[in-house]
Amino acid sequence: MIRLPRSSLPTGMVRAGLLLQTLPSGVGRAARVTLHKYWASACPRCPMRARCTTASYRRITRWEHEDVLERMQMLLDARPQAAVVRKQTVEHVFGTLKSWLGTTPLLTKTLPKVRTEISLAVLAYNMKRMIKIMGAQGMVRAIAA
Repeated sequence: MIRLPRSSLPTGMVRAGLLLQTLPSGVGRAARVTLHKYWASACPRCPMRARCTTASYRRITRWEHEDVLERMQMLLDARPQAAVVRKQTVEHVFGTLKSWLGTTPLLTKTLPKVRTEISLAVLAYNMKRMIKIMGAQGMVRAIAA
């Protein structure tokens, strides 16, 4: 498939719709999105049409914020090591929290209560890190300031 930069896309139509996101729990959630549809009138005469599409026109659908994803992908392509460092940094935090919470499920039900439970675990993690980095007295001074 040939990728076209946003600036080279022909004008088309904008369609607002709903995108069904599947959450980790398996439950679907509808999120409002705006999709842009593009197609070119030059497609039937294009010599590359056979490599691009089997239809008479190639229709391109883009999310309204797709340029943000493309910029992020370009940054990651330029510095692939950044993703490795980010993954290592985040994995340590989640691994520590997971071991603190144990292998049992969360003790609370409903999203607001689970958020509170996770927030308390993250707060404890951050306080423990502050004590390790600044010392207990340094943390007390930082909190008082």
